[in-house]
Amino acid sequence: MEAFLAIAIIGWVSFHADLISILIFFVDKSGFESIAIMLEAIASWIAIWILFELVYHFTTPKPRWNLDLGFLISIPFALLPLTLFPTVVIITKQFDIEIILTSITATIILVTLQVWTIGMLYKALEINKEIKSETATRITLKVTYICIAIILIFIL
Repeated sequence: MEAFLAIAIIGWVSFHADLISILIFFVDKSGFESIAIMLEAIASWIAIWILFELVYHFTTPKPRWNLDLGFLISIPFALLPLTLFPTVVIITKQFDIEIILTSITATIILVTLQVWTIGMLYKALEINKEIKSETATRITLKVTYICIAIILIFIL
């Protein structure tokens, strides 16, 4: 239940900031309804889980389908640092200080929060799957690269 609350917070904050969360990125909302943004947040959650499970299964020496619900539930909590970015966007719009959130500062803030989120996803994977840190690092980096490739395909 708490995982759905975390996803609801991500969707709600994203909607009010006119952003859509896609995996570990944010793009402009461009006319989406609030329910579509909420469904996108849920789809991102499930997509990240599926990516981790597939990469885990196909890159470990002795793969076993270990569909761990603990890891599924921990993903929304690992994504919560990303909600700080739309929160900063909302605050700058609310107090009319959008000039502070320039392109460079927004990029620095977003990349910092993405690194924090990737670190939390790594730790959640390591703890829930009970795997070595090297394996968790390798899997997390592969999933990150896949997420970057997916967002580049959709943007270009």
